[in-house]
Amino acid sequence: MKLPAALCRCCRVSARWSASAPAALRVLALTGLAALFAGGLCTPTLAGSLALSAASPLPSPVVSEPRAVQARDGRARLVRLVEPAARIITLAPHATELVFAVGAGATLAGTTDYSDFPAAARAVPRIGAFNTLALERIVALRPDLVLAWSGGNPPALLDRLRAGGIAVFESDPKHLPDIARDLRALGTLTGHPGEGERAAVGFEGTLEALRVSHLGRVPVRVFHQVWGAPLMTVGEHHVVAAVIRLCGGVPVPQGPDRAAWVVSIESVLAADPQLIVSTASPLAPAGAGDEGASQVANTMAPDRPPGWQRYPWLSAVARGQLRTLAPDLIHRPGPRLVEGAQAMCELIDAAREAPVAARAKVRNHGL
Repeated sequence: MKLPAALCRCCRVSARWSASAPAALRVLALTGLAALFAGGLCTPTLAGSLALSAASPLPSPVVSEPRAVQARDGRARLVRLVEPAARIITLAPHATELVFAVGAGATLAGTTDYSDFPAAARAVPRIGAFNTLALERIVALRPDLVLAWSGGNPPALLDRLRAGGIAVFESDPKHLPDIARDLRALGTLTGHPGEGERAAVGFEGTLEALRVSHLGRVPVRVFHQVWGAPLMTVGEHHVVAAVIRLCGGVPVPQGPDRAAWVVSIESVLAADPQLIVSTASPLAPAGAGDEGASQVANTMAPDRPPGWQRYPWLSAVARGQLRTLAPDLIHRPGPRLVEGAQAMCELIDAAREAPVAARAKVRNHGL
């Protein structure tokens, strides 16, 4: 049967795309052309438009990908967020440094006193000291994530925040690998997993290099003084003790497994350290083995060192190895601890090579 001229014109236009168009679209287009012809509406221009429209791919529906994130905190609690945190409050200086280390410093809505690194942290609004925080001040800042310090923040406050529907991530690294773990977790929760992974790998790599370079070296007995009166040092399993061992040192005297503990001068003399490292100058206290004690010390009257020079037979005195170390580098369990570890290793290496001066003939055990 011979088709009318108008329909043939429409068919000729459609033929230009029919070879490449999907079969279903070709059927649909030809059916539509026939209907248009029947109504007297088919023209070459209209047919061409229909052909081009049919040949174009159909737009895909826009589907928003879920952005929910989750990670476990230092207490193995699973912290879930419907999307990466955009307003974070940190309740300790080391927590602030962790957030900046994973590239999420711009999300900080508030922090505690003494959060002073990096320099940008000083511009973050303050909500008070780590151990005297008001729930109302935290809630008023509308955080979607609170990064807490298990070792210093009031537990009741953290419980009330959770009860109010605010996500709380607790960080209190007890071991060196815990810091890398927190970096990865916070990278995930802030939407910066790549930055968190890079920060963690860099942290681990630096510590591993220090460990390998100190394998087989002659051990050095180290007393880490973190307070003067009463005399205090770190516990056996504190991260600072782990750093000392990493550098080929032996923390002395041995004590309980706690953040810090009171030690007698007699026990230090009996251990005969070859190096005494204080976190204040000159050999005066700046903390009690964790950053919380460091903060409290800043508000107290200056303490007095025990006067190690009174004991010239002590190896550290005889070798001239009474040293100081910046407390923020060694007491804050955050990314800068690698700098503190490098500094500690340098002190221990120097003590290992230090010549022994003339020693006292008789040791006065009665003091």
